[in-house]
Amino acid sequence: HELTTLFHQRLNFFLLEPYRSNEVSLSWGNQGEGFRLLFKLPDQWAKLVEVLKSLGPQRIHYHQTMGHNPLVFDLPAALSVPYDITLHDYYFVCPQIHLSDRQGRYCGFPEYNRCPQCLAKTPAPGASSAEEWRDGVRAFVTNAERVFSPSKFLTRTFSSLFPQARYVEALHPSAKLPLPEKVRSVEVKNATLHVACLGALSPMKGPDILEAAAIDARKRELPVEYHLIGYAHRAFQQRPGANLTVYGSYPPHELKQIVADIQPDVFWFPATIPETFSYTLSEVFQMGYPVAVTDLGALKERVMERPNSWVKNWTTKPEAWNDFFVELASTPIPEAELGELDKCMYDYRYDYLPINIKDNVDITPVSYTHLTLPTTCTPC
Repeated sequence: HELTTLFHQRLNFFLLEPYRSNEVSLSWGNQGEGFRLLFKLPDQWAKLVEVLKSLGPQRIHYHQTMGHNPLVFDLPAALSVPYDITLHDYYFVCPQIHLSDRQGRYCGFPEYNRCPQCLAKTPAPGASSAEEWRDGVRAFVTNAERVFSPSKFLTRTFSSLFPQARYVEALHPSAKLPLPEKVRSVEVKNATLHVACLGALSPMKGPDILEAAAIDARKRELPVEYHLIGYAHRAFQQRPGANLTVYGSYPPHELKQIVADIQPDVFWFPATIPETFSYTLSEVFQMGYPVAVTDLGALKERVMERPNSWVKNWTTKPEAWNDFFVELASTPIPEAELGELDKCMYDYRYDYLPINIKDNVDITPVSYTHLTLPTTCTPC
């Protein structure tokens, strides 16, 4: 969606995605278009290739292969075009997708290779071992013209297994959106610190820690209130048993107003797995709020040099998080100049279009004001 919006006046994007059982959907990526064709695979593979050839694609960009028929790996050869891959998760490294154990916590890979024990409990589909799983995609990852990676941790993890791949470290386009000049202050109102979490909390994003911290804050009568702007994978204990309010899903265009009504002092990201980017962190950056994150993956990388931002060990207990927030509330923290955060030299606006396409396409910079999330999507 970001790339389609960014290049909407210069490129045509067609989206191929899993549809119903054994079907794929081919649609036009431009907003407001109704073009869609359905193909049964493998029965209509030849017809799919024929239609794609008639559209004249110059490149394929893979964002996810989960749920697709394995034939999609053959598309570059069938169409005689190069291809790119963007890494949004760890799926090619680990069939558990997030480098998580069964409790939704970081497994320690690649430093601690517990794959045999993990896969014995949760087998990989179509593979008897982690090595067989990775061997199945090794050529695909290695032969890509570009493998886009939005975090250094992600690059290190993949390069430890696929060292010959051509990695391009590039934050997603939304990281280039304009940011406020300053990060807001932490000035506790009514002697209570208001902590907000944002998005849809799967088991890997720290929902258990959030709930436990809210219950502990209630039991110890601490001046800390928690707000989940979004929802979790399960029901939470809220008031009166916990200092927690859950607001549920929201339309993205209403997010700023919801936040303004809550007036949080700090946003908290208690993820227990290494995030690869975090769109919700980008949302908070764009609103200029202080943040507290765990020290895994992209969360740590993206806030390391940001003022009024704190990083704590991902194994920090809920009670210790509460102690930290109580301490944070004890001393007013003034707003701070933001400075330059994005040290990534790669810029999709100027660097994404390959030479053979640049020759035929106007690459005048476009405004990012057109970039909005789909109205049917809850940021997560």
